[in-house]
Amino acid sequence: MTGERADDGEPIGAKITTRAEPLARVQVRSIRWGERLKRAAWVTYGTGMLGFWASMLATQMFYASAAIPPWLGLGALASMAVTAASPLLTLAGMIAGRSRTLGPASVAVERGALAITWAGEHLELAPLQLIQGAVQPGGTLVVDDDRGRRFTIEGSEARAAELLDALELEPEKRRFVFAWERALPRVMGLLGGLVASFAALSIPISYLEHTHAMGAYSCFLFTAPWLVAQLVSRWMARRQLAVGLDGIEAKSRKGRALLRFADIEEVRDVGASLEVKTRDGVVHRLLADPADPAVAAAIRERIREALALARVRAGKATIASALLERAGQSLGEWRASVAKILTAATGFRGAAVGAHELREVLDDVTATAEQRVAAAIALGADPASRPRIRVAAQASVSPRLRVALEQLAEGDAEDAVIEAALVEHRGR
Repeated sequence: MTGERADDGEPIGAKITTRAEPLARVQVRSIRWGERLKRAAWVTYGTGMLGFWASMLATQMFYASAAIPPWLGLGALASMAVTAASPLLTLAGMIAGRSRTLGPASVAVERGALAITWAGEHLELAPLQLIQGAVQPGGTLVVDDDRGRRFTIEGSEARAAELLDALELEPEKRRFVFAWERALPRVMGLLGGLVASFAALSIPISYLEHTHAMGAYSCFLFTAPWLVAQLVSRWMARRQLAVGLDGIEAKSRKGRALLRFADIEEVRDVGASLEVKTRDGVVHRLLADPADPAVAAAIRERIREALALARVRAGKATIASALLERAGQSLGEWRASVAKILTAATGFRGAAVGAHELREVLDDVTATAEQRVAAAIALGADPASRPRIRVAAQASVSPRLRVALEQLAEGDAEDAVIEAALVEHRGR
């Protein structure tokens, strides 16, 4: 971090050291590997079953009265071995994804790192290893690291908020991604997928009824629909919602919705859902009944916190924002002119614009993507301001804008990346 200072005189990005609180209950779960192994189990099952029954069909149809080629027999054996690995991978996924308790444990933030000590063991997660964090009702802090592990730290709400702030994972600096599956679409997708795939796979029966391949195909008919139903049900039930400082991104089978807080008029609870009304009068239902009530409550709380912060920051840099407009210039001309803001002797377009004004534009989530990118381009000429650009990227919910800001924080960004970020926001 640099020596740059905020308006209150505190260094930007200064690392806070919190006091240790003994006897905290800490749980850790490997989300990434649990999901990967379970997906791999279905892939191996599907691949093995398709390979095995393809071998059987080929045998019955083409080699019923002749010697079976060695390669076909080996293919069938290999397919059976792959299928047999499926339950082992499922078991491994359940083991990898289970929660284990690290407690009683002492938790503290030392030099920006999360330090957990229990039973004579010590674990330290550096700031760059921490991906996201959120406080759930009741004082439970949830922190994810870059290895796909989720740490759940149970304590008081004040303590959880203190840790979140010390780790720089609060809404103004990091986005948080919530993922869950809805129970009803999962069941309906499973049943619908079974019925539809069974009906579709029954069509060839009339053509194979009096052939040698009918026996093998019958076995395939009663196994393949389970794979299809599993894939369909996961697609129907999967939900994901990301909350950043600048807005909300929701993903489901219906597609993707990206809402800027600048466009949001009201957020209200309606039953098990969270409805977001935008200024154009459209109502978006983003929260669709997560199975875990704590997840639903955490989503509500994170959205309210981020929306409040966004409104506090809104409209602080209208003059500087106007000066950063592209105004019909080509991308190259615009980038070149914006990059000279801090070094131009007479200022930009005759107006003096300093780093402070540019940082306000960068942090103003009601500003357009064009204005925020322009501010980042200008601040990129000042190495001391790059950590501020990186924070803005980590807090952004817009994928393409986030990539553009991340590249600018490293020193430069490709024209195609910047153009993609501008187009993404221009189309909404």
